[in-house]
Amino acid sequence: MAKLQSRWMTSLRKWLLLFVLVTMIGWMPILGNFLGNRFEVSLQAMVLPLVGVMVIAAVVASVFYRYYRRNQLGGFLATILAAILLTNNYDARLSAIYPIITAFLPLPQLGGIEASIFSLIFIVVIFVLVWGASRLISAWVKQRGWAAKDLVGGASLAVAITFLLLFVPSLKTVIGAWSQYFYKPPTLATNGANTAAGKPDIYYIVMEDYASQSQLKDQFNFNDTDFTNYLTGNGYYTNPDAHQNYPYTTMSIASTLNAGYDADIINKYKDATSQTIVPYHRAIQYSSVVSTLKNLGYSYDEIGTWYETTNRGPLADNFYLNDRRLTLFGHLTYIDGFTQSQMSESLFWRFLENGVSLGRFTLGHYQGEGQVQLTGDALGTLKNLVDQPAGGRFIFAHLIIPHEPYYFNADGSINSDSGSDDNGETIKQKYVNQVQYINDQMKQILSSIKTNSGGKAIVVLQSDEGPHPQELDEHIYDEDSANDEINNQNMALLSNSDLALKYGDQAAYYLPGISATEATGANNLDIFRLVLDHYFGANMSILPECYYAYPNGRNQPFVYEDITDRLTGLKNPVCAADGTGSK
Repeated sequence: MAKLQSRWMTSLRKWLLLFVLVTMIGWMPILGNFLGNRFEVSLQAMVLPLVGVMVIAAVVASVFYRYYRRNQLGGFLATILAAILLTNNYDARLSAIYPIITAFLPLPQLGGIEASIFSLIFIVVIFVLVWGASRLISAWVKQRGWAAKDLVGGASLAVAITFLLLFVPSLKTVIGAWSQYFYKPPTLATNGANTAAGKPDIYYIVMEDYASQSQLKDQFNFNDTDFTNYLTGNGYYTNPDAHQNYPYTTMSIASTLNAGYDADIINKYKDATSQTIVPYHRAIQYSSVVSTLKNLGYSYDEIGTWYETTNRGPLADNFYLNDRRLTLFGHLTYIDGFTQSQMSESLFWRFLENGVSLGRFTLGHYQGEGQVQLTGDALGTLKNLVDQPAGGRFIFAHLIIPHEPYYFNADGSINSDSGSDDNGETIKQKYVNQVQYINDQMKQILSSIKTNSGGKAIVVLQSDEGPHPQELDEHIYDEDSANDEINNQNMALLSNSDLALKYGDQAAYYLPGISATEATGANNLDIFRLVLDHYFGANMSILPECYYAYPNGRNQPFVYEDITDRLTGLKNPVCAADGTGSK
């Protein structure tokens, strides 16, 4: 019995050695990508790619375990080669080899069930090839009289050292940012808010990168009067020279949906050794405004996007998104961009795209959409919600338009030259085309809201930020160069014109029963303070207007400097310099 137990433990150790080797090799590119994007990758986004590698490692170790017992060097080499080919850019290899094969065989395009079948065959071929190659190499080593044990030990040590060079800084990053991955905003002090006056529908509609009316005129030579006349004619308060308080989407929407400056986040994490934008995402997903309205008896509908800011809605009663949907073992989840990019290069991808089921039970299925379909679905969903019985609903719709790519012409037809370049039309004209398209869509939606609610619904129509100057000032947009500027540049070095473009945003509000004088307090920061105060008696005061930029780029997302005077022409003495609002 003791001898059998000893043999079993020896076998387990050998299997674990192979498993750990494959896991380390497979984790290395994931950790490398994490370190390159650490400021925006959540802990949750890492889990699925890492676990996927461990599944592959278990299969590879099981396949080559007996071979390793008989031929240590051969089994080791087969395991290493299989690990490299199956866990590193697998789908790229699959896509590269397929055209070569179709040159000799009449095979269909790589997609659907054919892709899954071909991928399965390709995996089997890899196992056979690495087994054959390992036998030849191990025989050649044996002929030369080299010690197989020493070679295996040296190679294992090299793999371990390389892995640790990536794992240790990754672990250090995660530890330094640990609490950021679980952040939730504090509860709003609403001082006895109630619904005695009723529960009108509240719409919060964000149009991504929609510039302010003054910036459209000054920098695009586009007069947006058709849309603004529609808005003012239907009782909206508009601010032609509005600005968001923070530079980018997630910081801006976080401040709006928490009815104040991002001071809690900044104060908690400005001295963190590792800084990520994850707390801003979570401040939106667990919004204190949403929590307050739900406590007042509101239902919450959210129309999300692929971007991590709104790619999941943990507080939503109904969450709408047909992109980055992953069903595993019957459970639906929405995955981040990092997860999607890692999984799309894995050997699981072709099976997930096609879907794997046992009867009606889904083992795995990924569903994604292109930007055109995603925008169409979001607008269609919003129209459907508007047509439902009014009252007691908070509806948040995040629309990725007029943000690039520039797929839509002004009449809604599809632009064949949708890139961020001057092909077909100038970048600025492509942008204006999308502004005109979304204007027409919004007119239909806003008219329906007014009609179906009897003019009682509250509507907050805003953008999150203006378009990026780095994009619109270049005739051929270099995304890598622009991202480098965004992540590392001192924003104060931008010209006043570029700052005005970046911070100038659309702002229009339908606030029934609120006087024109009181409506002037509506802006990105204060709009929900005004709504909660006027309609629900929350006794919330208007905050001073302060505007903040990144002196060290977005890679340090909690470090700000005050640029209020650059945008307004006047310094506000009550503005704290660190991004937290009033002193």
